[in-house]
Amino acid sequence: MEIPLQGRRRHGISGVIGAVIMFTMLFTIGSEYFIFINNANNLSTQALVNRANSLSTRLQEAMTITTSLSASNYLEFYFNNTGGVAVNVTSLMLMSSAGVILACDGLALPSGQGCTTSTPSMPLVANPGRGAPRSGYAVTGYQYPTSTTPIVTLKLITSNGNIFVQTYPETGVSLAAQALSSGAIGDLYLAFQSYHYYTVTTGNGCPTGGSYSGYCLNDQGKAFAIDHANTGPNYNVGFSVQITDLNQQKANIVLDPYTLMSLVPESGKGSLSYTNWFIVSNTSTGGFNSILLSYTDVVLKYDVPQVVVFAASAPQLSGVAYSGTYLQATGAVAAGTTTPVFMVSHGCEAAGITSCAITGGNYGQNSPYVTTLFY
Repeated sequence: MEIPLQGRRRHGISGVIGAVIMFTMLFTIGSEYFIFINNANNLSTQALVNRANSLSTRLQEAMTITTSLSASNYLEFYFNNTGGVAVNVTSLMLMSSAGVILACDGLALPSGQGCTTSTPSMPLVANPGRGAPRSGYAVTGYQYPTSTTPIVTLKLITSNGNIFVQTYPETGVSLAAQALSSGAIGDLYLAFQSYHYYTVTTGNGCPTGGSYSGYCLNDQGKAFAIDHANTGPNYNVGFSVQITDLNQQKANIVLDPYTLMSLVPESGKGSLSYTNWFIVSNTSTGGFNSILLSYTDVVLKYDVPQVVVFAASAPQLSGVAYSGTYLQATGAVAAGTTTPVFMVSHGCEAAGITSCAITGGNYGQNSPYVTTLFY
């Protein structure tokens, strides 16, 4: 007997449906996996490109660092960007030879580690061919003990992770690298960027009596440009520069009271001709940079930078008190006057010498140095 057609069972339908579902799932998962791998490859490629660009930027970063002391013996620094990209110095660390942190400032540095804010504070940015800070040296919070002259190491850290290092006192090699560009004349190295000027004031708490002259120095910054309005009857100023003894025999140089700095204006402008500022002794006390009543010979030890100050109108010989109050221009200096500056040093030069009799001097040097514009 024949079975009706509608009563027959259809075989294999569920298998086909299952295969379609499985194919759909594999296609969907495979597509998503392909897209995921493709995105991961793109991200990896972009990361490699970014890393290569960052590495290229790091390799282009370069700088030279100059360290010195402020008039109050605080360690200060200045850096020149000698590379091909802008540098962003985000942190600094100052360390002793034993690895002790003496001062630090910057981003993400822990508190309680001797960190003090530098002036100006981090970060410091300099474009290629420029220096920072633009206003002059940056002063750290570390006061250098000049009596023991330890070697300390300054580390400047950039946003790209580069670390640039300089010591204080600077090594002979680093000084020699700068010698052809500035400063190295004869036995003395004069740090170009350390040229500062001061107003000389009295009263308002400035120490008097004893060894103090009653006059104090107030740092006004770089002396390459001075307002001509400061000249005239009340023109009481002083100057300073950082000097390093680079005598080939490593002898000491003692500067006697006849060491001076002289400014000479252009012909026919003003009446400041050949005004001399003689060397003085000064000390930091009670928040003041005080000029001392009498002069003590400055001893320049080999390869130890030292800031010297010029603020007296006459040599401070034995029995002669500070006479800076008379250090004034004889008349106003015209705006636009450019003055060459000479440092005339005199004294004695010998190994281990710490004092100098004027009559026995065996050292003298005239150093054409910088210029000052009275604007």
